[in-house]
Amino acid sequence: MKPPFAPLPAANRPMSVPRTVAGLMQAGRMAEAETLCRRHLTQLPKDGSVWFLLAGILTRRGDGDGAMEALSTCLSLSPDNMEALQQRAFLNYKRNALDDALADLDRVLKKQPRNVAALYHRGTVLDAKGRLAEAEVSFKKALKLDPKQVPIWISLSTTQKRQAKEHPKKEDDAIASCRKALALAPDDIPANNNLGNMLAARGDRTEAQQLFEKVLARVPDMKQTRLNLAELFFKSGDFQTARDHYLKADSLISRARALECLVHMQDWETYDREAPDRAAKEQNNLRMASISCYVADRRGTEDPFPFCPDPMAHVAIFKNLGLDEPAEPFLEALSDQLLQRDAVWEPLGSTTTKGYQTQVNLLRAAEGPAARIEPILQAAVARYRAKFAGSKCGLIRDWPENYALDAWFVNLRKGGHQRAHNHPYGWLSGVFYLKLPTEQGPPEGSIEFDLLGSTYPVLGDTPTPTTRHDPMVGDLVLFPSTLFHRTIPFSSEESRLSVAFDLVPISEAPHRPS
Repeated sequence: MKPPFAPLPAANRPMSVPRTVAGLMQAGRMAEAETLCRRHLTQLPKDGSVWFLLAGILTRRGDGDGAMEALSTCLSLSPDNMEALQQRAFLNYKRNALDDALADLDRVLKKQPRNVAALYHRGTVLDAKGRLAEAEVSFKKALKLDPKQVPIWISLSTTQKRQAKEHPKKEDDAIASCRKALALAPDDIPANNNLGNMLAARGDRTEAQQLFEKVLARVPDMKQTRLNLAELFFKSGDFQTARDHYLKADSLISRARALECLVHMQDWETYDREAPDRAAKEQNNLRMASISCYVADRRGTEDPFPFCPDPMAHVAIFKNLGLDEPAEPFLEALSDQLLQRDAVWEPLGSTTTKGYQTQVNLLRAAEGPAARIEPILQAAVARYRAKFAGSKCGLIRDWPENYALDAWFVNLRKGGHQRAHNHPYGWLSGVFYLKLPTEQGPPEGSIEFDLLGSTYPVLGDTPTPTTRHDPMVGDLVLFPSTLFHRTIPFSSEESRLSVAFDLVPISEAPHRPS
């Protein structure tokens, strides 16, 4: 887990401001500190140091817009205030305005090339943009100046691991960096978790288990570590032990995995007792709903989860993006724009194979052709709801009042495809097609829907029901986020360009699906 991009603690840098304000900040009395700052600034509006302190107060109080205004004023008065530039970079990072964050950090490093914090934060921003090789360089520069920084070793390890699919030797580098973090801080939880997961992926189950158990011996309620240990047993086929750990982890994910363990063990007595109880308590747990839908189909029983018992019937396809005018000019312009975006080859944790995927929500601060994506998607979502208005399933009946849209660009190359997956943090998912290889024919490049998840056991003697769509440029496909889907590899030398997206209940956003 990558440590968060942290602002420099302004309270520890009072500079030339009233001592009372600095004292209140250090005591955590932010409302009083803000009042005194504003009173001071009515008398001395050009005191840049107090504008900087006010920005720190507003950041802590969650007023990002106010903090940005205060920092802008501070920097207009003191353009070379390095701390203000770093604080603004932090706020822009939080807003996903990564180019702006990077510009401020580059300004700092031009003046202070040995600023370890700025180098670290620059690496974090570059990593978020998908510019992994540059991020690695920035982290290494910081560590050369201060090799005892554990969070930077962990960040370096994560960035190296994310490059391993394209450059396999980076996996060894990632493990070595994580071991250096543990040499400095043997009990560091993120370092133990990260190293354990990397070793488990390599098949070194014994050391991975030791690392997870070491953390849990110290912090028994560390849910992520408990989940990691459960996954280790699950992948080894010890479903009962895995289930015990999943239940102890007691999270949205782990409770669904505990139910899945019963399916693997075919403990139908416990399953038939537990599934309806879970459905009553967590009817919109999409991981559970997916499992339950599959089991009900295979066993010929009623699905106790109301989210969407018949997801195949809730796939909708809108031609020409649902637009009245031809979509091709827009799609061509959008393709040209998105091909210039930073993207990662086979991103870690994603199902993209032999292709690039962007990392930042396309809808954030969108300009040019990309600015049209959200209104097009919102119109398609409205049409989808109208199409299925008569449905009694939770997908339609319990439609979230507040939601966010998350969109990303996928550029598949020859042999490229998406492995079977669903989007359990979403509600409604979809994709639209910008460009398709002209040489391919069905089923190459098609999208296929299925109830069988990649980790589910095969039940029954007959294949699970599937449905396939052979897309055309401009097709916009919408489907329940519980529904598993994959794309079929294609042999053409041309690229296959698409934009995938999720409608995510606001309490769950932001979560990029894997």
